[in-house]
Amino acid sequence: MKHQKTKIIIVIVLSIIMFSCSNKKTTEPPVIATVTSVIVSPNEILLSKGQTHQFRATVNGTNSPPQTVTWTAVGGAIGTSINSSGLLTISSNETAETITITATSTFDTSKSGSAIVTIQALGGTWNVNDSSTWNSAVNGIRTSGNNKIHTINVSGNISIPISAEATFGPLIGIEITIQGSGAISMLGTGSGNLLYIGNGQNIILRNLTLNGHNGNDNSLVQIENTGVFQMEGSASVSNNGGDGVFAYYGSMIMKDNSYISNNNGMGAYFLGGSITMMNNSKISSNKNGGVTASGVDFTMQGNSLVSDNTIVNFETNYNFSVAFGGGVYISGSFTMRDNAKISNNSVTSHYGRAHGGGVFLSSGTFVMEGGSISENTANGSTYGTARGGGLYLSNAGNSIMRGGSIENNTATSNNTASSGGGIHIGYGNFVMENGSIVSNTVTSNNGTGAGISGDSFTIKGGSISGNKLIGSNGKGGGVFAESSFTKSGGTIHGNEVANNISNTVENGQGHAVYLDSNPPRWRSTTAGPNVNSDDYGFWTNDNGR
Repeated sequence: MKHQKTKIIIVIVLSIIMFSCSNKKTTEPPVIATVTSVIVSPNEILLSKGQTHQFRATVNGTNSPPQTVTWTAVGGAIGTSINSSGLLTISSNETAETITITATSTFDTSKSGSAIVTIQALGGTWNVNDSSTWNSAVNGIRTSGNNKIHTINVSGNISIPISAEATFGPLIGIEITIQGSGAISMLGTGSGNLLYIGNGQNIILRNLTLNGHNGNDNSLVQIENTGVFQMEGSASVSNNGGDGVFAYYGSMIMKDNSYISNNNGMGAYFLGGSITMMNNSKISSNKNGGVTASGVDFTMQGNSLVSDNTIVNFETNYNFSVAFGGGVYISGSFTMRDNAKISNNSVTSHYGRAHGGGVFLSSGTFVMEGGSISENTANGSTYGTARGGGLYLSNAGNSIMRGGSIENNTATSNNTASSGGGIHIGYGNFVMENGSIVSNTVTSNNGTGAGISGDSFTIKGGSISGNKLIGSNGKGGGVFAESSFTKSGGTIHGNEVANNISNTVENGQGHAVYLDSNPPRWRSTTAGPNVNSDDYGFWTNDNGR
């Protein structure tokens, strides 16, 4: 009995010890952040006396180090300073050529990052009224050195020599404003550039017209690498036999009422770089397309406009008879916002492919946040194929519509099937979150998708209405999808509503939507915001129509 009690006591004690151990909380070692680097953005910049600029710092490391830094500016005169938020103010009396900006981590003061500010000094002001005084201004700037700000005032209309090299030489860090109310034209009948912008040069054209001539097969303006061309006021680049502006990894900013028009080549031809159109700027009436851009970031905002540009191809060989992107042909990133507009552009191919009357996206991303693509035409003419009257997405990528409208565009052909009066998707999925696709038309036998046609389409919001597919054996008045179709919101009107908002197929199937599955499925009545594609009964194959 005694031994039994002893055993019971031991068991109880062991149980208490085990319970106590099981309820002990394990103390984990504290997480310690480390800083590996501090990056200041931008790391190089040109600024003028009296200017301000906001710098930003990123603290990199492990375990989310604090982002707080201490800012310092070294090398500047009295009055030049940087505040605790990274805002630099350059004194109007600054005499230094460069200033070093440093951001030091407050968490680990041994880690910092720097940026170099180059101060542009005031250069010369040149008054020009003929080719002789123009040459004097150019030579004066060429010999003045780097990092200077100059102004050229042009009186009346003048003619100047063409440039076979950078107009202002190899200088870097220069900013030149060329301004006046007249025109600068080419001297003689040769071929070349009227203005050649070199690397690291920023040229501002204000209120002046640059005029070419029909015999010039070069661009009027050429921009190299890090060069920047800014158009302000009523500045224009016009009437050239070749392109208006050509850039190789350069940048163009169009503001105010500036425009590029009436050139026999492209309005703007960019290989790399960036284009920004804002305010009421315009690219119009160019005879080989408005904008052609490869590997470019292109933004249209404000009331900017690309209109009335054309591409016509009479080539009889199908492989070469292509007409792509009457308004804009782009690979890269293209964003439309505000009231930006692409209208009345056209592509025509008599024996081949006419794709993207308004816009042709070869690859990259198209984002529509606002604005409109309207009244554009893809015309297959005699034996050509027309696709994407408004917009052609060769590879949709992450393209998305968040607002704006695609309306009153047309894809038409006489002897072949056409598709996508509003939008054609060659490959990938296009997402519609908001906005409208309205009153677009496809005119051809065996046509598809008067509103939108192509690979895959997802609609989450917005409306598709009033689109018309004219011809025999048509499929999808509002939408035609080859691979997949997903609807989780928005409205696609059918043929039972008022004629001005109904999507219709003159002779065929699927007034609202047609999915080219196996077997095919379609719907002809309206699908409102609460009617989704995965709902039972969505696909009605109603009355064979």
